Amino acid sequence: MTVDPAEFAPPLATKVIETPSPAESTSILGSLRPAVSGFVVGALAAVASVALLGLFKFLSGAATAFRLESGLPLLVLLAPGVGGILVGIGRRWWGNGYDRLLSGRPAGVTQSLGQFGLAAATVVFGGAAGREEPTIALAASLVRRAGLLARQRAVSLRGIVAASVAGGLSTAFGAPFAGLLFAIETVAGRPTAGDLIALIVAAGLGALLGRLLGVAAALPVGMSPVEPGGWIALLAVAVAALVVGLATTSLIGLVLGTLRRLGAPLLVTPAIGGLIVGGLSLVSPAFAGIDPIPPALLATGPDPLWLVTAAGRASALVTTLGLGGVGGVIGPIIGVGEALGAGLGGLLLPFLPGGDPSTFALVGAVVLLATVVRAPFAGSLLAFEFGADPFLVLVIVALAWGAAEVSRRAEPWSIYRVLDTDAGRPQGPIATQLLSTTLVRDLMTTRYPTLAPTSTLGEAAEVIRARGEEAPIVDSRGVLIGLLGPHDIEGALLVTGRDSAVIPWARHEFPTVVPYQTIAQALDEPNIESVAAIPVVDPRDSSRLVGLLRRADVLQALGLASDRDDRAPFSTPPTAELPILEITIRDGSPWVGKRLRELRLPREAYLAFLQRGDVRLPVRGDSLLRAGDLLVGFAPPAVGESLRTEAAPGTPS
Repeated sequence: MTVDPAEFAPPLATKVIETPSPAESTSILGSLRPAVSGFVVGALAAVASVALLGLFKFLSGAATAFRLESGLPLLVLLAPGVGGILVGIGRRWWGNGYDRLLSGRPAGVTQSLGQFGLAAATVVFGGAAGREEPTIALAASLVRRAGLLARQRAVSLRGIVAASVAGGLSTAFGAPFAGLLFAIETVAGRPTAGDLIALIVAAGLGALLGRLLGVAAALPVGMSPVEPGGWIALLAVAVAALVVGLATTSLIGLVLGTLRRLGAPLLVTPAIGGLIVGGLSLVSPAFAGIDPIPPALLATGPDPLWLVTAAGRASALVTTLGLGGVGGVIGPIIGVGEALGAGLGGLLLPFLPGGDPSTFALVGAVVLLATVVRAPFAGSLLAFEFGADPFLVLVIVALAWGAAEVSRRAEPWSIYRVLDTDAGRPQGPIATQLLSTTLVRDLMTTRYPTLAPTSTLGEAAEVIRARGEEAPIVDSRGVLIGLLGPHDIEGALLVTGRDSAVIPWARHEFPTVVPYQTIAQALDEPNIESVAAIPVVDPRDSSRLVGLLRRADVLQALGLASDRDDRAPFSTPPTAELPILEITIRDGSPWVGKRLRELRLPREAYLAFLQRGDVRLPVRGDSLLRAGDLLVGFAPPAVGESLRTEAAPGTPS
């Protein structure tokens, strides 16, 4: 048997794993390229964040003023429901964007524009969702597109997302250090030199422009000293914020999970949520508020009625996001925390004097933010940057860190991961529903053989042939270096010996997924059809391997497992109704000598693998067909019969 070595070259696909070159990993002084690229990317992220957030705030502010000043209660009630209808229609195509934001991979500009539009429909029509996260996602996509056009490589995809996060948060609150730390806590992980420069520039420039253009919001800062009784009240506020944060996250997850189990149509649920929020707005417009509470209102004195506002805002947020609305959480969560702190502080001050409502509001906002989004130090820096007393800041750091740690043990997922499990995919066959509700971490395996950079091809062949699927190459620190599969081994052994090193033959461009993505989201990754086992990486550090998602496990979960195709590469999985397709390429077939991409196969045909003698090859666009090859996959009967006719000997090409 002869094999064309060209077939074993790495596939042409979007690069997903980005391992920085030595020049890109050195210090800033050692390389000018990361500095220049980082500065440009950071500046673009800041400018995009300021422009988009300013536009979003203008539209939502004008729409809110129009509804409230119209004097038409019916408009206040129905407008959020109309926005919910638009969201229900659009989410079937665009989702909510949290899968890409959390994994550090910007979505395409078209998809991000769609998600931004859905968030605008939610907020402008009166829904209770934040503006920050949709703005960040679109800014990241725009910056990534600009980076691709400029062919910059010094800032990674995760660095671009992190810079957009830093720019967006710094713009929203005029707090560069908090924005920078928030990006590191939630997205950046271990930034490269170029990434770090982009983060710093985006945070600094975003805060400056946000303040100059009046986009940044203000947080309350206590002006009077806290006495002994006030410290006890502060602790009570922190505990209450922790409880409210856990309840908010759990309730949103409970509502989303219940709707999925009931099969509730996504087209309807956001509209229902909008009508409920419209009813809350009729009771009090403050209940649907999505911005931090102006410090001037909190400075009027202690008022326990702020607790009612906190309850109303939390209810509106749970209703909007739980029933399918699209938007962020940072602004609304800070507002709920401020109202909770001011209200509970006002209730306790007669019994525990020694503080002021602004201080309690600040503690409530920071602790609630730390509980819900798991970013305790960034929230504490917000207090510092707004001029809080240094000793009070230290107390807030301790309270926020404690709340975040307790929340991690009580509720493993932050609110972002809860929202990410509902990607807005259309309801379909049972197989599609399973793919859209099952997480990667539920099916991935954590027990698998690995190869070291010093392993030989002979050692790799024994491991890979025994399993029939890719084996990851991992160094002593757990860093994923490459991937080696059966076809790579077969091609390498044709031209070199078993004692050769594996590194020159490994693939360094392949898809990766993170544990909290759904299986459907994982199968949407570029070039997913090139592997039979997808590396699962740490969401905070995309170079660290934590598991493998095997095709065999996915097929078993779908009830499609068999001993014929369980180790074939991934492709978009067919539903259970599609029969297996087998096409034998015989002598005289017009397909002999052609590459798969030249055949222009119909979309209804799902190819699993190409069998050549005893070798099972992945399906690639550049796979060259030969006489005797066997193509295996799935297709409707009519499509399968048509393809067999086209491949038959004597058929005109």
